[in-house]
Amino acid sequence: MSAFLRSAVALLVLLTALVAPASSPASAATPLPAVLPAVRSWQPATSGEFQWTSTSRLVVESAELRADADTFADDLSYLFGTAPVVADGPSAPGDVVLRLDPNATGDEAYRVELGQTATVTAKTAVGVYWGTRTVLQLLKQKTTLPAGVITDSPRYPSRGLLLSVARMPVSWLDNMLRDMSYLKLNELTLNSFNMTDADIAAVQQLAQRRHVKLIGWVNSPKFGTGYIPAQYRLVDGAGVTDDISLDVTNAAGVSWANAEVDRHVRRFPSDTFNVGGDEWPHWSIRADKVTASNFPGLYQRAMATYSEPGAVQDAFRAYMNKTNGVVRNLGKTARMWSDDITPATKVVPDSNLVMMHWINYGLTPAQHAANGNQLINSNRSYLYFDLASDVNPPERIWDTFDAGTFDGGLKLPGGAADPHLAGLQFCVWTNGKVYDAGRLERDLSPRLRSLAQKAWGTTPVATKYADALPAINAVGRAPGILDTPRFGDVGLGAAPSGPAVRYQQSQQLFTTSPTGALRHSFWSSTQGQVGEDLLPANSITGRPLVFANPDNRLSVFTRTPTGTVRETSYLSGTGWKTGDWSAAAAGNGYGTFNFGGDLAGFPYGSERHVFGADTDGNLSHLWYSPGDAKIHGDRWGGKITGTPVAFAWGRTQIVYARGTNGNLQRWWWQPTDAKHVQRVDLGIPVAENTKIAGWTTSGTRANGTILTARQYLTFTEPDGRIRLWTLDLDGDRPTSRDLTTETGTSAVGSPAGYADAAGNPVIFVRRSSDQHLVRIRVPSTGAAVLKDLTAVTPGTQITPTGDPDGFRFDAELHVFAPGAGLPRHHWWSSPADTPQQDNWN
Repeated sequence: MSAFLRSAVALLVLLTALVAPASSPASAATPLPAVLPAVRSWQPATSGEFQWTSTSRLVVESAELRADADTFADDLSYLFGTAPVVADGPSAPGDVVLRLDPNATGDEAYRVELGQTATVTAKTAVGVYWGTRTVLQLLKQKTTLPAGVITDSPRYPSRGLLLSVARMPVSWLDNMLRDMSYLKLNELTLNSFNMTDADIAAVQQLAQRRHVKLIGWVNSPKFGTGYIPAQYRLVDGAGVTDDISLDVTNAAGVSWANAEVDRHVRRFPSDTFNVGGDEWPHWSIRADKVTASNFPGLYQRAMATYSEPGAVQDAFRAYMNKTNGVVRNLGKTARMWSDDITPATKVVPDSNLVMMHWINYGLTPAQHAANGNQLINSNRSYLYFDLASDVNPPERIWDTFDAGTFDGGLKLPGGAADPHLAGLQFCVWTNGKVYDAGRLERDLSPRLRSLAQKAWGTTPVATKYADALPAINAVGRAPGILDTPRFGDVGLGAAPSGPAVRYQQSQQLFTTSPTGALRHSFWSSTQGQVGEDLLPANSITGRPLVFANPDNRLSVFTRTPTGTVRETSYLSGTGWKTGDWSAAAAGNGYGTFNFGGDLAGFPYGSERHVFGADTDGNLSHLWYSPGDAKIHGDRWGGKITGTPVAFAWGRTQIVYARGTNGNLQRWWWQPTDAKHVQRVDLGIPVAENTKIAGWTTSGTRANGTILTARQYLTFTEPDGRIRLWTLDLDGDRPTSRDLTTETGTSAVGSPAGYADAAGNPVIFVRRSSDQHLVRIRVPSTGAAVLKDLTAVTPGTQITPTGDPDGFRFDAELHVFAPGAGLPRHHWWSSPADTPQQDNWN
């Protein structure tokens, strides 16, 4: 990570953000770390503290809380490397106790008592869960907390986000649900038309685990383009059939629409459904603007039934009441947009319809309240976001939005405290735009923090967003989130690192010679194939790490026999230079960094990062920061075995390695949570002392408007099986393929891999049965295809004696491996896939 961000982290450690002021003045002398939204009350004790340790447990006093305890344990594992034990009790000092109290008040209220233990008490499981979110935020910042009592509860029961966007990957929605519940936001509304039944089931499972209500939505009677059968569509005054809006005076059409709503409501398990009711029949012609000229048939039929100037409005109200009946017959509550409820006298809207008020059009909030309706404030002047815009930034919401003020400055009689105000909803609209998922995630993240504070309704940590930023940044995003890449991120399109790389228009290979010298072998069209020693005998050990930087610097990292790390770099005009990074880090005050295993690394903009196991097995990290032109160092927590792989994914720095338990594990750091390195055990066995190969790809779809990005890892399992693991930005979950089952080939040693010109994985391994070098192509569809390069390449058959490394050079596929008496043998395939070989100096 950058020196600037490291400095910011150090500053955050020194800053302690205040929560809402308590009734006792002693709270100012005993501050808690930041909580967002701020807690309602903090009453510090006169002395004492709570200490979280490596032996702390989660103790549940009710079986009903077991699932929430498991979720909490999983969240904590990202921060501390391992999940705490979930136990039934009794508790011990350092434990977090989760407890239900039927005599407590408030369905979402909770109490946290910090002392020898941290005890979370609430009337309901959801209240306990919100209490765990507060404790999670606190422990993320400090593991020693002052003794005292937190009491907290929300002002509004509905605190939600509505997404009117195309289908989003389940993995993206998982990020969103983690972050929403971390902020105690409790409703997510998604368009039913954009989700399969499998999508709904997967997202519902995630939402239920996070106590977020997943609400389905069908916009009726203005359905999607072409959705309504032709015979039920409105016809305008010019005789043109409208392919979006339903004729609500057509009895058969209403029956069809009710059946459609019924079908979609049944797809969602929650007790609430959004039935739409928005902008009918058009944005510019709502129900009160329908005339005998623009929609004559609709107007005449409505007048025949209701015989008043508001007849079309009556017809619309009657339709929405029938739709409400469909939802209520299924035991659920219906919500609708309020803008088409315009003045009329013959039909009264059902009072149990919840009105989502977003625009100053139609009845006022006070009129809806007088009818007995509950309201959700979606004030478009603050709580609307259009894709590809910068409207309603987080500071505007935080600084100036009043929860009781609706669009146009309208208010309920009781203002923000009016009992008819059920809550707030932030809405995201496409406006016909195709949007990048990473950009949307980053656009929403700060806005959701402002929304959460307003919807919870406590006194904020600061009245101005700018002053609240230290607290907001200290809380960060929810543990477990892997930031979604977006266009322009530093890590997109980076070439893989390793001993063999492409550098500009040349092919480069760096190896450790039998004498311990750094051997540099390269090919260019002007010089042919050349070899030279860059460092003398007895200088290095192990496998060099090489990558090209954005400034065209070629960086070669090596380990000395004593474990120090050196960079030998080449830059046109200055030639080769060598510097001792371990010594520089020690001189800059970061301590001793001697590495006991081979290195992994990557460029990160103008920064250069190197990772590996130190001599004690700890995952250690050295990096160069251009901000101060110094080498920095830290340790990322946990021990590893074998050789890791590291790369930038968007702007997230990632390391994959074999943990001491033998499983594949991931560590990651991202600027949205700059204070923490997170870690997760992926549960996939990895062979001991193996080298994990990994790379990323990126591209576009939808005419270049949508980013595609993937991570690929390949490694051998303990029984020699070849595993390909993929994380796809467009995918719902990581995928894992057993290439041994697909090809009948197992491996000895470690594989190499990279993407071919089409972006598909190409993997090279030594086959265990005969030691031949084989190549496995993995197309985007269909089975993997194997080619025995040792057998089919013209010339003498060379059987490798060590692990391969390689790169793609335009459409050519190159791989290197040592053979008997041939330390740097080279195979490559032309664009026509004609194999060739030679030996490099």
